[in-house]
Amino acid sequence: MEEGLFIRPYQIGDEVEISELVAYTLRISNRKDYSSEYIEETIKEHSPEFFLSREKEAHFYVVCNRQKIVGCGSITGYWGSMTESYLLSIFVLPEYQEKGIGKKIIKTLE
Repeated sequence: MEEGLFIRPYQIGDEVEISELVAYTLRISNRKDYSSEYIEETIKEHSPEFFLSREKEAHFYVVCNRQKIVGCGSITGYWGSMTESYLLSIFVLPEYQEKGIGKKIIKTLE
């Protein structure tokens, strides 16, 4: 991971910036893979309120470059299981992709 970047647990108040990060990333990085209708629907689903509620049920982390959030990801129990988990909402801003940030998020969640 690039020097100057660090990972920390989600904090209440991060949800607006994370929602904006997801919207921007979906519109740029995923436009070749999904229709614009699907992307916009997914953006609506990933509102600040969605992330605020996620904080209560998942281990949620953000990657920061100084004070700016540049990536995020979370892990939670699979349908309430105590032995199985799944990864959720893993996003990295397009200008920070291919720098090891996604790998750092996954490693932290594991």
